[in-house]
Amino acid sequence: MSPADRQLAAIGCAICAAASRIDAWSRPLALLALAGLLLPQVTAASAAALAASVLLGLLQGYWALRLAFDRPLFAHWAEAADQDATSALAAFDAALTGLGWPVADAGRPLAPRVAGARTLLLRQGQAFAAQLLAASSAVLLLSLH
Repeated sequence: MSPADRQLAAIGCAICAAASRIDAWSRPLALLALAGLLLPQVTAASAAALAASVLLGLLQGYWALRLAFDRPLFAHWAEAADQDATSALAAFDAALTGLGWPVADAGRPLAPRVAGARTLLLRQGQAFAAQLLAASSAVLLLSLH
C-alpha cells in the first residue's frame, strides 16, 4: 500500500477505535435502564423511556460490533507496505465471498470503506445520544412520580 493508503487505513482504524469508547459508556447505561425496569415505582411512561434506552443500547451495540470487526482489518491495511491497495482489498473481498458472506460493494477502493466506517460511527453516536436522552427522560419521569 502507498503511504497515503496506509494513512487512510490508519484513519479507518482510529474511527473504529472510537466506537469501542462509545460502547463502553452505552453498555452500563443499558444495564442500568434494564435494572430500572424492575423498580416498583416505574410508571408506564418511565418504563417506555427505560425500554427505549435498552433497545437503543442494543442498536448501538450492533454498530459497535460492526466497527469492532473492521478495526483489525484497517489496522492490517495500515501496516501492509508490501501489497498494493487494490490487490489487498480484492483479496479481502474474495475471502469474504469464499466464506459465503455477501459482498455488495466488492472492489470498492479504500476511501469509500473508511467513509463507510465513519457512517457507522455516526449511526452509533446517534443511537447513543438517543439512548442518553431516553435514560435522562426516564430519570426525570421517575423523579416526578
